[in-house]
Amino acid sequence: MDKMDYSNCQIVGMSLKGQREIDGQTFESLTILKERMNRLKELGGSFSRISLSPDCRRMAEHKNTVSVC
Repeated sequence: MDKMDYSNCQIVGMSLKGQREIDGQTFESLTILKERMNRLKELGGSFSRISLSPDCRRMAEHKNTVSVC
């Protein structure tokens, strides 16, 4: 199955489990999921308390990490 056949949730989940590498597609999927989550939060009520898992937040932080040789 081609990578493009996976949903954003599956891509992020597989990356977190080590079943696929963390790459640009992972970060793109994570960005899409964050945008969807923010739209839900704007609805208020129960949705206002949703957030990314700690593992997703750590992975998102790594996107901004620059390696220096």
